[in-house]
Amino acid sequence: RADVDKGLKLAYTLMWGQCTQRLRDKLETRSNFTVVSAAKDIFALDDLVRMQAHETMDTRRKKAWTAIDMKAGVLNFLQDQSNLNDIDFYREFAGRIQGMKTAKVSIGRDDCVVDQILRDQGL
Repeated sequence: RADVDKGLKLAYTLMWGQCTQRLRDKLETRSNFTVVSAAKDIFALDDLVRMQAHETMDTRRKKAWTAIDMKAGVLNFLQDQSNLNDIDFYREFAGRIQGMKTAKVSIGRDDCVVDQILRDQGL
């Protein structure tokens, strides 16, 4: 039993050593990390790493869907702007683009072109 416990603690040390500093920082904020660390519990560490990985993926998915929704909103606006005069169109467009910039959503390769168009319109 002592050899098994020693092997499990060694496995914990190896797994912890493979974690990036960023992952370590995130794991250390977990409420039960102190207990997991003190016990050198490889199974609990594995659970923490898996939970963090799932949360990170969920966050990335949400950001990706936000970007897609914002880009779709701009494209839909561009297709259905017939009831706006030029200045109202550019103001609405500028507001949507500013929302994307605030959310750190890139338009893509056309970022510079869009910025220039808005500058030309005084927006």
